Amino acid sequence: MKKIILLSAFILSFTFQLFSQSNNFIPAYDTMHRFIRENYPFGQWKAIKWEEIDNRIRPAIVQAASTNDTVAYYLALKRYVASIHDGHVGLKGTGWKAIDSIARYRYIGGSFGFALTEMDDGRLVARLVLPSTPAALAGMQYGAEIISINDQPAKNVRDTVEVLFGDSNPATLECKRMNQDRLVGRAPVGKSMKIKFRNRGSADPVETTIVAVDDHYESFDKTTMGFVEPGPIVSYKILDPEMYGYL
Repeated sequence: MKKIILLSAFILSFTFQLFSQSNNFIPAYDTMHRFIRENYPFGQWKAIKWEEIDNRIRPAIVQAASTNDTVAYYLALKRYVASIHDGHVGLKGTGWKAIDSIARYRYIGGSFGFALTEMDDGRLVARLVLPSTPAALAGMQYGAEIISINDQPAKNVRDTVEVLFGDSNPATLECKRMNQDRLVGRAPVGKSMKIKFRNRGSADPVETTIVAVDDHYESFDKTTMGFVEPGPIVSYKILDPEMYGYL
C-alpha cells in the first residue's frame, strides 16, 4: 500500500514539474519511468515488460518534445499508463484538465452515433443508436449486428480500439472490451468509417460509409459505466406504524 501511495504522489508531483518548466518532456518521462519501474509493487506479479513499454512509448515522447506538442506528450503518457493494466494508476492533478480536454477531443471528439455490446455467441450488436446521427441516418437500428468495419471483421477492429479515455484504466480483458465496445463508435471529427450491418429481422445487410460528427460526447456519456437515465428508477414506501418498507 505504501508503494501505491508513493506512486500516486509521484505522478502528481511529476504533473507540476511538467508545467513549471518549458518542454522538459524527455527528462520528466525518463524520471517517471525509472521511478515506476523500481517502485510499482505489482510489476513482477503482472510480468510487466518495462523495457518493451519504454521502447514503444519513448519515441513518441521524443517526437512530442521535438515539436513541443503537449497534447501528443499527454497521449503518449496515457498509452504508458494503459500498458500497466491497473485501474489505480493514472495521470492525476488539476494541471492535466485542460490538456485532457484537448486531447480527448482530438482523439474521440467525433461520433458515428452508435455503441456496441458483445453477445454470448460472439456477435457484436448495436446497444445504442442515437437519433439523427450518421449511423441512424444510414439506417442502423438498435440491435443491428455489425458485420464489418473498414472491410475487416468487426470483432477484429473492435479489439484494436484503444481505451485511453475509458472510465478508468482497464485492469481486466473484460473491462477493456466493454470500453472498446463503447469507443469503437467514436473517432476524430471528420473521420470516415466504412461499415456493414444487418438490422434485426432483415435478411439483407447494409454497407455504407459514415463520417464522425461532433455530438458533444453524447454517445460517450450515455455509455459510461456510471450513466443512469434521468427519471424515477426505483419506487419505495415506508409503511407506518410498523416502519417496514419496500422497494
